[in-house]
Amino acid sequence: MKYIFTVLAALLIVSSGFGQVIPKVPVYEIFTSSTCPPCKPASEHLIPILENYDEEVIVISYHMNWPGNGDPYFTQEAGSRRNYYGVNGIPSVWTDASNVNYTSVTTASVESELNQTAEMQMDVRYLIDSVGQSIRIRARIEAFADYTDGAHKVYLPILEHLTTKNKETNGENEFHYVFKKMLPDLQGEIIIGALDAGDVIEYDTTYVFNGNYRLPFTANDPIDHEVEHSVEEFTDIYPVMFMQSLVDKEIYQGAIGIEESTVENLEREWGTDRIPPLSIAEHNAESGFGLYPNPADEGLNLILPADSYVSQLRIVDMTGRQVVELTNERFARKTLPTQHLEEGVYMVQMTVNGERFSSTFVVAH
Repeated sequence: MKYIFTVLAALLIVSSGFGQVIPKVPVYEIFTSSTCPPCKPASEHLIPILENYDEEVIVISYHMNWPGNGDPYFTQEAGSRRNYYGVNGIPSVWTDASNVNYTSVTTASVESELNQTAEMQMDVRYLIDSVGQSIRIRARIEAFADYTDGAHKVYLPILEHLTTKNKETNGENEFHYVFKKMLPDLQGEIIIGALDAGDVIEYDTTYVFNGNYRLPFTANDPIDHEVEHSVEEFTDIYPVMFMQSLVDKEIYQGAIGIEESTVENLEREWGTDRIPPLSIAEHNAESGFGLYPNPADEGLNLILPADSYVSQLRIVDMTGRQVVELTNERFARKTLPTQHLEEGVYMVQMTVNGERFSSTFVVAH
């Protein structure tokens, strides 16, 4: 038995998983900018395809500091990732560390990637404290084969599903899978030495976004994570994880964080079932239902599990008067316009994949 202590307080122990093969989670890394004209058609091609696989593939958008003033959400950590691959032009797309033309990413190519296998299992859970501007992450990595390169990196990026405030000159109005922070720092975490079949790495770490939100005027004045942040909605952030060889850049495996609504579920033993929700709020969270911002002004964003079937959606005011209705639609994310609604409290009522959900929100102009 061997123990390795790391920056993220990981503990390496010996388990028994030799020889297992499981599906691989592909990692799509996109280098882009809201000041890059050709990045707009790239996004228009990529996002509709990749959104259909939100729970199956990792997508990370690193926003760059060029052309012109660059993207306001550029960070030094995103620049470090650019330098790692030697990116010198955008848009630039990397599928499992291989540079590809964005037009080659199709439904068929994603399905082909999903048919790949890995000899490593990764699991990630997280719990958000919106008031405290923090995210607690627990993760587990288990090797089912020997990884003998001698040096590896574990990356734990925090992403925001959707941002709008960083729009600039290229015509894009919203941005998806936006990179916000790399844990433990811009270099990820180096693990020196071979990983043997049966080795397990476990993480339990909390990251706090310090200070207040700031939108940099240009990318030349990037966010200083010590005193400020660029998160638009804390309910919309989530972690992903992947491990990569430092020898040939091979990505062994990845994982997409699964949000938990209680500390008990976050801390439950790996491989055990979730503790049933005790309230409507917990039920909504456990089922992947979310809405933001709250209060809403011009629009209310709905978050559902990938490819959800919404047989009915109603928004009613506190008198019971229906002000919005949708039927028989399929989506994972949707923005409902609210600029026409009077200020006040409203309720969203939905039937999604046969289950009923409800939540209140406020309209404030």
